[in-house]
Amino acid sequence: MPAGLRGGFPTHWTELGAGPRRALAIHCSLSHSGSWGPLAREVSGALRLTAFDLPGHGQSGAWSGAGDIQAVSTAMAADFLNAPTDIIGHS
Repeated sequence: MPAGLRGGFPTHWTELGAGPRRALAIHCSLSHSGSWGPLAREVSGALRLTAFDLPGHGQSGAWSGAGDIQAVSTAMAADFLNAPTDIIGHS
C-alpha cells in the first residue's frame, strides 16, 4: 500500500485493477479507501482505480482541525491527476 505526501499531507492510497482507463476514487466522511474494494473488483478489467484516505481517515495522517479540510482534500486529489482520469465519489 503506497504512502507519501499528496497536497502536502501524509496520504495513504491503494491501487486496484488493471484496466486501461484510470480512475480516482474519493470516499465519504467516516469511511476509508478500503470501502472501494467491492467496486474495484467488479470493474478491475476496465479501470485502474486509485483510492486514497482523506485527512484523519484510514491510514492517512491525523487531521488537527486547523485550516480548511476541503482545500487540503482537494489538493490531495489533484496530486493524483497526472493523466486523463475519471473521478468517482460517494457521500
